[in-house]
Amino acid sequence: MSTDLSESTYRNKEWLTEQYITNNLFLKDIAKKCDASIGTIQSWVSKFKLHKKIQTHFDYRNKEWLYNEYVVKNKSRQEIADNQGVYFGTIERWLRRFGITKLF
Repeated sequence: MSTDLSESTYRNKEWLTEQYITNNLFLKDIAKKCDASIGTIQSWVSKFKLHKKIQTHFDYRNKEWLYNEYVVKNKSRQEIADNQGVYFGTIERWLRRFGITKLF
C-alpha cells in the first residue's frame, strides 16, 4: 500500500493548514508525503494565504545552547536546523561565528 497522498489532498485548505501550520511540517516534508514538488506545495500554501508564526526566540544564536546541541549532544547541523526551522546554512554561519567545531 502506497503512503503517497493524492494531489487533491494538498489542494484541500483544511488538510494543508493542518500539515503546514498545526503539525509545523516543512514544505519539503509535505511535498514528500504527497509525491509533489516543493514548488507545487508552496503554490497552494500561497493560494490559501497560510503563514506560520514567526519564531521570535532563536536558540541557535546562543553560543552555549548551540555548543551543547552540536558538540555535547552530537546533533548534526541539519538536525539543529530542522529543529529551529531554519536553513542548514544558517546553522553553519552561527557555528563559524562562534568558532564551534567538533573534534573527531
